[in-house]
Amino acid sequence: GRYLAYFARRRPDAQLRGVELSEPMVHLGERALAEEGLGSRVRLIEADMTSYLHVAPAQLNLVSCMLALHQLPSRVELLDALRQIATIRETSGCAVWIWDLVRLEDDAVMKEWMEQDPGSDILFHRDAMASEAAAWTEAELTQALAQAGLDDLHHAISRPPLLQAHWAP
Repeated sequence: GRYLAYFARRRPDAQLRGVELSEPMVHLGERALAEEGLGSRVRLIEADMTSYLHVAPAQLNLVSCMLALHQLPSRVELLDALRQIATIRETSGCAVWIWDLVRLEDDAVMKEWMEQDPGSDILFHRDAMASEAAAWTEAELTQALAQAGLDDLHHAISRPPLLQAHWAP
């Protein structure tokens, strides 16, 4: 719920819902949101991002997917998740914001970037390296978006090229 909390602090008018696969993570997130006084406006729902239409509110202004797509094990699950977003957008007319890691062409770039902070936790380094390796390239994700019915989204890559964003107002 960290991104939801970040957004909720900046948009006190918003009611937010988050989808989380792990029941323990839902409880941990709910506890953290309650401690910040955000529990009445932000709810975490235990569901799979590849099949959550049954828990999505009927009216939405925005559907967002933050740093989650690289966790999916295959293109099949990626397409399932993106089709969920496309269906919600089609039925609600909401905005879309997808933000995730981008798999780099050269593994040395991520390794060099991680070495900029030699004092950081070794587990963080390992997780960051594994997450980048599991990420979708911009071309792969853009192609999957098109296949899922989200071919009109705008696209951008951060500099340095570690993150990719895909959005529609």
